[in-house]
Amino acid sequence: MSQQFCHIDLTYLKDMSGGNSALMKDMISIFKKQVPEMIAGMKASAGNKNWEILRKSFHKAKASASIMGMSQLASRLASLESMTDDSDFQSEAIHVIEEIETSFSGAMDELDQFMIISQTS
Repeated sequence: MSQQFCHIDLTYLKDMSGGNSALMKDMISIFKKQVPEMIAGMKASAGNKNWEILRKSFHKAKASASIMGMSQLASRLASLESMTDDSDFQSEAIHVIEEIETSFSGAMDELDQFMIISQTS
């Protein structure tokens, strides 16, 4: 992609969609709808100490992050998947989720920019 972003790299999405801008926009819209739901689910799982559901949430978020080219976050989520049974992680879970939320928030801002740019080109 010609636009450089810090959080996202839409190369994979562009390749996966065959460069179809309408499909890319649909995928971005789905991602933007799912992220707040994923974060809320992570927070609820951590609050309820449901570590298995949290592990599954990290897995789902990893796939979503990968599609949007968020490779560092996807890698972090992959490592977190295996840490949900660790008591040290459990005591820090809410803080970790807040960091994940911040990364996704940056990506959402960049996706908004991408959508604006793509409408004008």
